[in-house]
Amino acid sequence: MRLFSIILIIIGFPLASCGFKPLYGTHGAATTGQRMAAIELQTEQSRLGQHLYRNLAERFDYSRTPNYRLVVDLESSENEVAIGRDSRARRFDVTVVATYGLVSIASGQNVYKNRLVSRSSYNVIDSDFATEIARRDAERRAVDMLSDEIATHVALLLNRQAEAGQ
Repeated sequence: MRLFSIILIIIGFPLASCGFKPLYGTHGAATTGQRMAAIELQTEQSRLGQHLYRNLAERFDYSRTPNYRLVVDLESSENEVAIGRDSRARRFDVTVVATYGLVSIASGQNVYKNRLVSRSSYNVIDSDFATEIARRDAERRAVDMLSDEIATHVALLLNRQAEAGQ
């Protein structure tokens, strides 16, 4: 037990001095969650756009008057990556591209703009129904990854702004 305490102290001091700050800690007067609650979401009205909206809405809870609007556009495409002996595609990659921007509601100016790409794959099988379900699941997985990255990027941006006093 004493050895564990010594190791913890030895490891703890360098970590404390490295400047590490938790993402969801308090930076300034508001926490990251409170700042993220002041973001209004705007996504396209497609099936993928609605899925992205639901994922992001879990992170941005709209409990405050919005200061920002997060505008997200999605593009989806498929590429064959494996061809069977019968010359038919047996595996596809689904690529979903999210172009998003954080717009200040007060000024109408773009505060942040970025583009993210996510890929997921699915297999083509003999059943058309099963293949369609696999394709949709691959799209959902790609959108899930994008929503996680978008939320993280926005949280980091809001924390940097809070540290800079903006």
